[in-house]
Amino acid sequence: MTKIYRIITNFTSEQSEVGLQKCSDFEVKEIIELVDQTHNYTFKYDGSVCHWREGDLEYNIFFCDEKTIEKLRKLDEKVHEGFEGYTEIDDITNEVILDMIDTSVFGFFEFEMNYDFFKYREEHLTKDHILDKILIYGTDSLSENEKLFLDDKEMVSPINNI
Repeated sequence: MTKIYRIITNFTSEQSEVGLQKCSDFEVKEIIELVDQTHNYTFKYDGSVCHWREGDLEYNIFFCDEKTIEKLRKLDEKVHEGFEGYTEIDDITNEVILDMIDTSVFGFFEFEMNYDFFKYREEHLTKDHILDKILIYGTDSLSENEKLFLDDKEMVSPINNI
């Protein structure tokens, strides 16, 4: 199943380029294919909001399966071995499914991420997810779309709110 992962790293592009020299041609090709064949976004990040160019961190969103994220994790570890820094990979699928992710972090790209997350929820949301949310957070936590979904009605796309 496709999940959604947030990847934040403080490794620089220069460190990554140097680290790629440790990889075989096959591994470099594998990295390129994983990124090219995966629905993903890459931003610069200042610790509070995403930008195109500003910020010392890199913030990525990947829509992929667990096998793909594990390959990326292993290749990232190899590329950045010996460098000071970190890469955090978090599964945010549940936050997206439960519509509990703060999309303001995406700044200029917030609308697009809201739409992508909506499309993901539209494909993967079940009544069990919503019932779990009610048990954990209460009925006040439900979004209008979740209420519509529970009533077997069509959810409203963010595009309809323009």
